[in-house]
Amino acid sequence: MKKCPNCGAELAATAKFCTHCGADLTKPVSATTTNASTASAKSATSSADSTTAKSATVESQATSAQASTTSTASSQVASQVTNGDQVQQLQSSAKNYFSWLLNSWKNPTATEPGESYFGYISFVIEALLITATGITIANRILAVFNNSQSVFNANKLSFLTDLKLLLVVLLGMVFHIGIGFAVSALGNRGTKIGFSAYVSRFARLTNYAMIVNLLLFFSAFMVNAAGNILVVLSTFSPVIAIFSLGCLVWQLGLILSVTMSVDQPVISKAYLVLIAVVIVSILFYITIRIIGQDVGAGMLSHAMTQLSGLIDSLGQQY
Repeated sequence: MKKCPNCGAELAATAKFCTHCGADLTKPVSATTTNASTASAKSATSSADSTTAKSATVESQATSAQASTTSTASSQVASQVTNGDQVQQLQSSAKNYFSWLLNSWKNPTATEPGESYFGYISFVIEALLITATGITIANRILAVFNNSQSVFNANKLSFLTDLKLLLVVLLGMVFHIGIGFAVSALGNRGTKIGFSAYVSRFARLTNYAMIVNLLLFFSAFMVNAAGNILVVLSTFSPVIAIFSLGCLVWQLGLILSVTMSVDQPVISKAYLVLIAVVIVSILFYITIRIIGQDVGAGMLSHAMTQLSGLIDSLGQQY
């Protein structure tokens, strides 16, 4: 009896092949052992490859999670950068506007490039200052009325009346700008200026009115409706003078903007300017007659309401 060197099974002494594993017993033992070692090595290699694949999968999942976290952080940073850029852009625009405003005060007739909306900003600021002046004067008069008697308290002007006053001021500005641009376009044979460029030019020529209207607003606090008529008129005189100066600035702006925007006039520039001034005056007169009367009627109705309440209070008291 002998044993198979490969599987260890007991075989006959004369057997040339193992009846269990089929190993060739005529070959040297080293060859069979080598085959067994090779099979073991292959098994170990397969196990190692499996372990490596699992490690690679774990690393891939970790890398994916890290990439996701990095992407989220990048999105947050990008959002913060976008918000920061918007704030910086707003600050830059405000800085550029005030630079443009200062340059227009230094040299109003110069043609300096700037954002197209700078002129509109100046017009809105001026309109708000003029409206605030009128509201302040009206409320100060009502305050004096309240202090002069303790029976009845007069209310301030309604918000609708304030809006109507602002509308009158804005329409006056629109008339100056629109008529000046139309006359310049129709009375010019040469290259015609664009509307935005004309608005910017008109704004540069009338930006002095912003200073005037600021002084006008502060002068409203000097109005004192108490005392006799001479005292009241004396406190109103600075307001009237400053307001007249602001109107003069706008009239000069209309004249200069027309003459500077016409290169090859169809008729004399003097006639073009005269036409523009006359049309603006007519339109403004019509507006005052329509909207101004409405505003005045609103103020009168407000005053009559206050007076009626005062009379009723006095009647109940006495």
